[in-house]
Formats: sequence, structure tokens, C-alpha cells
Amino acid sequence: MKEKNKTKKKLTTKIINYFQNIILKDKDIFFKFSVTLALFAAIFLTIVLKPIGKIFAPQLGAIVNYDIVADSDIKYINKIETEKNISDLKLKTPPVFLFDISKTNERLTILTTLLDKLFIANDVKETAEQFYKIGIVFSYEEIEMIKQIIEINPEFTKRFVEMLFNYSRTGIIESKVLSDVKYEKSGIIIITNIDNRIEETLYYQDELSKFSINLKELRDNIDSKFSEYDKNKRNLIYSMFNRVLVPNILIDETQTSLLLQNVLEKQANVYNTIKKGQIIARKGDLVTESNIEQIESISKLNISNFSFIKLLKTALLIVLIFVFSYFFIKLGDNDFFKELENLILFAILFFLYSLFLSLPSYLGYSTDSLYFGYLIPTSTLTMTFTFLYSRSISTHIAILSSILFFILSGYNVSSFIFVFFSGVSTVFIINKISKRFELIRAGFIVSLFNILASLFIYFSLENETLSLVRMVVFSLINGVASSILALGFISAGEILINTPTIFRLQELSDLSSPLLKELFNSAIGTYNHSILVANLAETAATEINANGPLSRIGGYYHDIGKIDNPEYFIENQGEYNIHDDLKPSISVTIIKSHVKKGVEKLTKHKFPLKVIDIVAQHHGSSLIKFFYEKALKETDSSKEDIKEDFYHYNGIKPQFQESAIVLLADQVEAATRSLKKTSVVSIEKMVDSIIYKNYEEGILDDSGLTLKDLSKIKAVFVKSLAGMYHSRIKYPNQQELDKLPNNLE
Repeated sequence: MKEKNKTKKKLTTKIINYFQNIILKDKDIFFKFSVTLALFAAIFLTIVLKPIGKIFAPQLGAIVNYDIVADSDIKYINKIETEKNISDLKLKTPPVFLFDISKTNERLTILTTLLDKLFIANDVKETAEQFYKIGIVFSYEEIEMIKQIIEINPEFTKRFVEMLFNYSRTGIIESKVLSDVKYEKSGIIIITNIDNRIEETLYYQDELSKFSINLKELRDNIDSKFSEYDKNKRNLIYSMFNRVLVPNILIDETQTSLLLQNVLEKQANVYNTIKKGQIIARKGDLVTESNIEQIESISKLNISNFSFIKLLKTALLIVLIFVFSYFFIKLGDNDFFKELENLILFAILFFLYSLFLSLPSYLGYSTDSLYFGYLIPTSTLTMTFTFLYSRSISTHIAILSSILFFILSGYNVSSFIFVFFSGVSTVFIINKISKRFELIRAGFIVSLFNILASLFIYFSLENETLSLVRMVVFSLINGVASSILALGFISAGEILINTPTIFRLQELSDLSSPLLKELFNSAIGTYNHSILVANLAETAATEINANGPLSRIGGYYHDIGKIDNPEYFIENQGEYNIHDDLKPSISVTIIKSHVKKGVEKLTKHKFPLKVIDIVAQHHGSSLIKFFYEKALKETDSSKEDIKEDFYHYNGIKPQFQESAIVLLADQVEAATRSLKKTSVVSIEKMVDSIIYKNYEEGILDDSGLTLKDLSKIKAVFVKSLAGMYHSRIKYPNQQELDKLPNNLE
């Protein structure tokens, strides 16, 4: 027994040591495993704890085969009381009226125009007809008298319209609304729209008098304000008021219907409660009208114990989804899971997605509901991954999330169609977005595509239980809500993985940013050089379908480390070169330091890692040849050993396309400025030699650039530089062009 115990202890110790060694050797693997395990546990618990109802359809008059007992407290809908409640809610729910002063203003503008025309008109019949067209009827005799009124005082029109506006601007409601008994309980909601400022207010019937016109007061005001006219003319003015003034607070049938629908959806159902342990029916009892609702409510609730087989099946399903997800996402980005931050973000988003899949059941929608997919913001995932990563991986995420939804929804086909179409279409809808607020606008466009999917589902299923209005409303909410959620997740992702989203890059491209302002003020030569490098890099990156904005920002900030001592760099020097008085070793130390200082500054200002990497890699480990050769000439080799490594930059080769493009743009722009005579031939020779030299020395090996890419980049550089130095370029003849080498072919 003792030997067996010793053996077990040794085995346990070996296992523990094995895992400890793994953790110590590669903490990254351990953390990735931990994140994966945590995601597995979270999704597993979300699924197994989600209530799944048994199918049970009791029929009136059927005999119960077993005692039906509630194993937990259950709420169910009392249909009879619900019908009564619906009738009561219809009486209590206020109708929606719309008060839009703009329509009144339009009417008054037309009225002013007609009165002005009448003032100068020779034929009043034509004016009478124009009044008739806008719904105001005057006899020819009345039109003649109105013309006389205006002729007596040309200011009449202005005073008359101002008085009309003063009465109209507070709102006028139809008189029948004031006395209609059906509004006694509910009151009415008035939505005002003044200067695009929308307000919504509930008024009860006894408060509505403020929106009516006191005719006696109106008469007195007319007699007072238009006292220069005789009684007959004042009577006509009073009559004009009554004809022109029309109610401008009118019922909005659509809003009223939607409000009632929302109220009924939220409040219509009257619930009864079945207490835990309550016996609903005994074996042998009949299913009657009094107990059928209770039996149905119990049958819909899954209170069965979880079996080992069920748990195992769920676990295996999740494992299969994980394995499929891993390989499927690698198709979009082979390096995606190499970064721990990517895995953490993926885990968080898909855990939240699984929570969303559980949410509809708590809102009264089962997984087999035709509306289930409308409550899942799948487009949020698509938008988030598009901006944090790429369209390619986002497309894979859209497909993956749709498949995950299909499985976890119990193979709900109609909802799957909606989710799949919504997710995949979003990838293409948001393709051109560059500012955060544009994402909200894109949410409305996604909503329109959602509506198209809804129409397809609606007309394909021909299901009488489906409400097209509800599908459209849900489609709108889904698209807009998805974009709002995506904004939050993208912002969180920018912090978590420090990725250069197009939004962040647009913000960094502001030339009035503190760092670029400081560069402009302290190192104008470096600033101008950086702007040119940025333009070259962006154009070249766009040409080869790389990230243009990232290349531009990398160009702006690649020499930001020169801020602290700009006078040591040639583009900021005048005739005097400070390096003439320094040892080469000191000069090269200062020159090399601008890369490190640039990285430190951008890290301090929390720039995206990719931008920092561009700064760190924009010289690679290249030799600072001028100072190395100067050191060899000036140093006595017998007294001091010159080490070439000391005169190399301390960086690494560019690790991605944009970094390599900035490196090349930096070199060709600086070299072009050093040309004594600029011509297309000399520029092309110079660009070709620089690109070929970097290619031959292996500096571009890790960047992912192909020979085809380099050929395109060369063409872009030559064209752009020729444009930049257009005023002093000599253009070649064909013989000179034919002599040009092409090292990239």
C-alpha cells in the first residue's frame, strides 16, 4: 500500500511539474489556454442553464396520465384577464397628435404672397381662385373689400399675418377633441416640432383649452388692432381669421398605432403565478378550461434535471464549434491567434454574443420564434472585427457567428437567414467609413438591408402569425443598435489591443495635433520631409491594396524623435553642420537616438502599436554609412578599434508592408532632395537603385512585399516625386528612357 501511495504521489508530482514547466517556459501558451477554457466554461454554462421547454400540448377533455406539480414558481398568462386588460389599455392609452409649426409657416407664407399679389392685382378673380386652391373661399365681393383694406393701409398684410402666427404658434386643436369623452381617461400626447427640436407632452382633457381659440377675445383683438377700419371691414377681417386659421395639432394615426402596439406588447398580458409544489392536476383528472393554461405553462418550462449525456453533448458541441472557429478564422488571418490580446477580445465578444442568444428567452421569445434573430445584434460583431482587423476576417466572423446562431437557436431557419444576411451585408456597407459618427449612419443602411431580408422571410413563409410591422421595426432597431454597440466595442478594442482603426488613424492625421505642432515649430525641415514621406507612403500603399491611412500616419510620425535635437539633422541645418565639430561616434549616437526617442514619445502618447512599430522599423538595422566611413578616415586604427555594429541602427527589418513602404519612402524622398539636377530619368534611377539595394540586402524579406508590389511602388514613387519637383524637372527623351535599368523585373 505504501509503495502504491508513493507511486501515486510521484505521478502527481510529475504531472504538476510538467504543467509548471509549460507555464514557466511559455506563459503565452498558458494564458491562451486559460482564456480558451474560460470562454468554454462561460458558453457552456450559458447554454446548460438556459431553459429549454418540453413540448406538451394538452387538449380539453383529455385525461391527465400523471400528477402535474410545479417544481418552481411559474408565471403564466391569464387569457381572460388579458383580454379585459387589453380593452382597458385601449381606453387608457393616449392618442398621439403632431404639432408642426413649419406647416403653419408654409401656409402663412403662401397667404402673404397672395395678399401681396392682391394689392397690385387688376383682376381679383384670379386671386380668388388662388385662395380657393389652398382651401380658403372668398366671394369676389369679399376679395374686392380685402383689396380695399390693404390699399387703406399697406401694412395690413404684415399685421394680419403676424396676428395669425401669434395665434397659431401655441397650437390649435380641433374643437371636437375638447369634448370627446374617449379622451377623458387617456388624455392626448402632443409632439411638437419647432426648429427641429422635438418635445413630447401628455395633456389631459381639462388642459386642452389652451389650444383652442377664444372667439370673443379674438373679436376684441381685431377691433383693437384694426380700429382704423369700419365695422364691415373689421367683420370681414374677423371672418378671414376664422377661414385662414385651421387646426395645426392633428392626430398621427401611425404614431398612435405604434404607441398602442408597444403598450399592448409590454402591458397587455395579465400574469398569474403558480407556486412551487402546487398540484395543478391529479392523475385521472380531466383537462378543463380552468386548468389548461396552468398545464400549458408548466409544459413550456424546462424543469427536467440535466443528464450526463445532455451535458456531454453540449460540451462536445462547444468543442466542435471551437475547433471549427479556430481553423475557419485562420483562413481569414493566419496569425490572428498568435496574439494573446486577439484571443481575449475574441473570447469577450463571443461570450457576450452567447449571452445575447440567451436574452430573447427572458423577453418572451423562444429560440424557435420567428422574431428570435431580430433580437441578436450580429452586425455588431461584423462591424467590430472589420475596424479592429480587416474585411477578410470580418467576413469569416459573420459566417461563423451565423453558424453559431443557427446551432444554438435550435436550427431556426428563418432567423438564421436574417442573421446571416444582416451580418454578411454589413461587411460591404461599412467599407468606406472613416469617421465614428458615420457608423451610426451606416446602422440605418444596415437596417434597410435588414428590412429587405425581413420582406423575403415574410413573403416566403406566408405565416399568419408574423407581423410585418413588427419585423420592420425590429429590423430598424437591430441595425441602429448594432452600430451603437459596435462603437463601444471598437473603442474598447482600441484600448485592449491598441489597434490602428481607421477612426484612430483619422484622428491622428490631424496636422494640428500637439506632436506635429511641436515638430513644425522646432524642426520645420523634418516636418516638411515627414509630410512628403506620408504622401508617398499612402499613395504607394493604396496602389498595392495595403493600409494607406496607416502608412500616412507612419510617415507623419516616423521622425518624431528628432524634436528634442533637430539641429543635428541635415534637413534642419543651414550652412553650418554641427557634426563637423563632433566625433563620428557622438554623431552616430545622436542620429540613432531619434528612433528610440520617437518610440518613447509615441508610447507615452498611447499611439497604436502598428504606428510605433513603423517608427521602430523605419531604418531597420541599416548602416549609417557616412559616419562609419568618416570614423574610419579620422581614427587611428592602431589606437582605437572601429566596430561596424556600433554604426548600425538598433532596429529590426520591417515586419509588415506599411512599415517597409515608409522605410522606402523615407529613403527616396531624402535622396531626391539631395539630387543636384532633377529629371524623370535621374529620379527613376535613384528610386530603382534604392528599392533594389534594400531588396538585395534582405531588408524587405520579412515585410510581405512581393516583386510585383515593389514594381508598383517604384512607379508610384517616380510619378509622385516628379509631381513634387515638377518646377525643376527636366523630362527625358525616348533614348534616355530606353537606357534606364529595371532591377525589379
